[in-house]
Amino acid sequence: MRISVTSDVHGNQRALNADLADLPARDVDLTVNLADILSGVLQPKETADRLIPLDLPTVRGNHERQVLTDSPDKMGLADRLARDAMTAEHSDGFEALPPPLEISKDVLAFHGSPPMTSPTCSRRLTQMGCGPRPRE
Repeated sequence: MRISVTSDVHGNQRALNADLADLPARDVDLTVNLADILSGVLQPKETADRLIPLDLPTVRGNHERQVLTDSPDKMGLADRLARDAMTAEHSDGFEALPPPLEISKDVLAFHGSPPMTSPTCSRRLTQMGCGPRPRE
C-alpha cells in the first residue's frame, strides 16, 4: 500500500491545495492527515472547509487539543485565531478525531511522538513490536 501523508498544515490552505493537487501524480492508495490543521494566521476556517469534505483519515494533534481545551488567555495568537474562526461543525469534527489511528495492522498514524500523543499510542506501538530496541 502506498500512503501519502500530509501534516502540520496550520491553516495554510494554499500549501494544502498544492499538496492535494500533486497527489494524482503520486499514485497513492491512501492519504492520511497527521494533524495540526488549523492553528495558523492564514486561513484556518477555509482550510477546515477544504479538508472536512475530503474525509481523509485524520488524527488529532497538539494544536487541535489546545484549540479545543485551552482557555483563550493561555493560547498563542495562532490558536486564538483558529478558535475564533472555527464553526460548531469544525469543533465537533476535531473533537471526534482519534489521537492515534490504526490504518492497518502494520500502520499506526499519530502526530508527534508516541508518549506525547497518548498512552494508547505507546501501548499499541509496543504491541506492534515497535519501540526501543534491547541493548546487546
